[in-house]
Amino acid sequence: MDVGLVPAQNIDWLYFLRQGKCFRFGSTLGPSVGVNSQCQLLNPVGSGVTSIVHRIKAAIGTTDFVFLQDSGTPLTTLVGSGRNLSLGGTVSVCKIRTDLVASFPGSQVTKVQLLANTTYPIADDWVALLGAGQGLVLEPSSVNVQIDYEYEWVEF
Repeated sequence: MDVGLVPAQNIDWLYFLRQGKCFRFGSTLGPSVGVNSQCQLLNPVGSGVTSIVHRIKAAIGTTDFVFLQDSGTPLTTLVGSGRNLSLGGTVSVCKIRTDLVASFPGSQVTKVQLLANTTYPIADDWVALLGAGQGLVLEPSSVNVQIDYEYEWVEF
């Protein structure tokens, strides 16, 4: 295979993909009056895996800031596991969780301003390493805002 034109980080992603260790989950969390919509990629306590977050994308219904925060406290609603990108492979150990609350859950990693209805990579190409009990939360800065989100990660 000729990989002369592929950036080094993509070679790593392709390696993990072929090993059945790459996962993706995307969905929409609707707005709710007076609270923020939060979505989390969480590596559960005692999971036995380490996760490298490869890419995070988001879109919101209005021009606003989106915060990416570090928080290992599980959000209330378990949405599910990531889909293995080696189709037919096992589901992820890391989980997607959501919540509708009026407070920010953790420490800010980054803040990005998004235009209304425009999908944007919040963080791209090897964002963070998540050990057991660690997570990342996406949240618009304003209340009553829908968020469309997508996480991609590797587990090993």
